[in-house]
Amino acid sequence: MSKKIDLDKYYTTTEIAKKCIKKTYDIIGINNIKEIIEPSAGNGSFSNLINGFSNDSKACTAYDIEPEHQSIIQQDFLELDLPYKKGRLFIGNPPFGEKNLLAMKFFKHSVLMGDYISFILPISQYNNNQQMFEFDLIHSEDLGKSPYSGVDVHCCLNIYKRPTNGVNKKPNKHKLNDVTIKEVRKARNQFLPKDFEYDYSLCTWGDLGKKPNYQGEFNQEAYIRINNDKVRLEILNCLNNANWIEIYKMERSPRLKQWQILKHLKDSIIGIE
Repeated sequence: MSKKIDLDKYYTTTEIAKKCIKKTYDIIGINNIKEIIEPSAGNGSFSNLINGFSNDSKACTAYDIEPEHQSIIQQDFLELDLPYKKGRLFIGNPPFGEKNLLAMKFFKHSVLMGDYISFILPISQYNNNQQMFEFDLIHSEDLGKSPYSGVDVHCCLNIYKRPTNGVNKKPNKHKLNDVTIKEVRKARNQFLPKDFEYDYSLCTWGDLGKKPNYQGEFNQEAYIRINNDKVRLEILNCLNNANWIEIYKMERSPRLKQWQILKHLKDSIIGIE
């Protein structure tokens, strides 16, 4: 195994880095950015481009535990202790680690020191602010499957902004009063309460969206009760037409979570509460 793969380094192509930098500037607004840091720079995919066309006030400082370019400072970013600075942006392609745990550490450390984060992340984080919730997710973009260090990886670009009231203390579960969701999980012997009446059911693991013919037909199912007749038809239409794999860019062993159903309903239906 090569050192870069062993350290979970998958370097970003120039084309993808350019696209991500431009999108970040467009979404945040370049005048709102006062300082730029690339926290896990590797060979400087982002910092070299930024420093190539930016003025000094927008220059990018790059760090890496094992730098591969002379412009990069040798430093374990997770041990870097900088005072918070308004307008500071962290941008790049952090190492993901198992179950995205290492990327989460980079994110949460960046939260302490700046206002904006723009990271390339695994596609599981597309439109997903459940793990990285301290900042508001203001843009999520599917980057498709592209080569990183010669390995095809399906990634997304997520851009985050510090909330006006500080940081979010917990993830948004997108709760709604207009629907109630109960889950059936055969592996846990978890089934519906006998008195629970529902209006819609779907498989939430494997054959996403497929309607079970009976409770427990699939390993994991969701049963949805509609509590507001005023939006009943819209909810049913939304659920019937949802392509969950496309909405959340799922790949192997796709699994749909409650918050994802609620978020899609909330994003799609005006007036749902």
